[in-house]
Amino acid sequence: TFKKQMYWGDYGTRFIRPIRWLLAILGSEIIDFKIENVRSGNITFGHRTLSTAPIEIGSAKQYFTKLEQGKTIVDPASRKKMIYGQIKSIEKDIWNNEYRAVVDEKLLKEVIDLVEVPSILIGHFPEAFLYIPADILLEAIKYHQKYFPVVDSSGNITTNFLIVQNGIKDNGDIKKGNERVLRARLSDASFFYKQDKKHDFLYWQEKLKGVIFYYGLGNMNEKQKRLGEISIYLAEKINRSDNKKLLKDLKDASAMCKCDLVTNMVVEFPELQGIVGREYSIERGYDESVSNAISEHYLPESAEGRLPGTETGRIISLADKIDTIAGMFLMGKVPSGSQDPFALRRKASGIVRSILDGKYDIDLKDLIKFCTSLYKKSYETKESDDNKMIEKIFGFITARLKFLMAASNKKMDVFGAVLGSGCSSLKDIDLRQEAIEDYMLKGDIKSIVWPMSRSQNIITGKQAGPVDPGLFKEK
Repeated sequence: TFKKQMYWGDYGTRFIRPIRWLLAILGSEIIDFKIENVRSGNITFGHRTLSTAPIEIGSAKQYFTKLEQGKTIVDPASRKKMIYGQIKSIEKDIWNNEYRAVVDEKLLKEVIDLVEVPSILIGHFPEAFLYIPADILLEAIKYHQKYFPVVDSSGNITTNFLIVQNGIKDNGDIKKGNERVLRARLSDASFFYKQDKKHDFLYWQEKLKGVIFYYGLGNMNEKQKRLGEISIYLAEKINRSDNKKLLKDLKDASAMCKCDLVTNMVVEFPELQGIVGREYSIERGYDESVSNAISEHYLPESAEGRLPGTETGRIISLADKIDTIAGMFLMGKVPSGSQDPFALRRKASGIVRSILDGKYDIDLKDLIKFCTSLYKKSYETKESDDNKMIEKIFGFITARLKFLMAASNKKMDVFGAVLGSGCSSLKDIDLRQEAIEDYMLKGDIKSIVWPMSRSQNIITGKQAGPVDPGLFKEK
């Protein structure tokens, strides 16, 4: 199912593009059917400019080779291999391995699907742009223009970049056109960077007051203040309250982590959020751990994405995600089915992974209660039953833990038993799961179950009384 579909002509069928032909064969036999005015057959077409003649497919086995002759590489893995091969050839034969392309897997996957028969050109941009922070340049080149940046042997960005184009022999115009487009984008970045240098974080903090977090839940400046409170709460719960530097870093990072959202650079290049904040805080003399936390608090960006690498970043990331989940649940914005417009499932997975990665023994229900109380002090929310809401959010987050456990081939019956014990620390749940599975693997599970069952049977229906130390005997 495609999100955007269209009609064409006077026909009632909706699809992402007009249907020009239908290739449908089983073995060598045509599967005969019709969609609107188009009947199926064994004819297809290759690249629309490099190979315009019809291509007859005699059997399914011929499909890939026939399309390749028509200047279309059907298999994405083959296109990926071609791109990699051409990049390595350029690095070795043209640059003598003194330069290398920065091949980002996310960008590579996107570029693979933009071309039918990939070929690579080398482009250049003016050296004058190199004064812009390298990470900002890299992101602008990659995600705005879909080019591969190039660095030298020391990892410094160069003025070279690689263009993946669609197999057309270049007479120089394609290269010049791409260079012209990149120059325009970098000129924009340069202008916005110079404008942003005129301001400090206090200026951006004030501007955040005009940016709504969510209707009924205040603005982004207020969210930053909540992140500060949640971060200090987390630091205390993981026994870091005596670490004065960490507490100061948390205070600074939480007060600045959303500021770059209102910078000129991020308004123009939204994908640079976090990166711009880090670079601007470095330029303004903040501690490295604070600067890294500003960019890391968005991590992980996917279910299996990179986690924050610093404790400051991990704590701010946890605070940001649990704050968002608590707020959205309080406003009744609970994900349903495939609908998750605020990416709350991804945030919940990030919470689970970060807690386990940091080995933090945190009572998750207490944390949820603290977060919801911050909202209720300042805003009218749709949900009024605190205990019900805490259980709802706890269940939502532990559902992601269950998903991760299942993906790691953990025993789901054990997970259900551990969760049913009333444990509300994700670290504790994980350790109990591991311990029980270890006993099961050794075939020694009865040594745990039998004494517990016997003890339970003995005390069932009995009244609890005071402990009499005189009854204890040394053995």
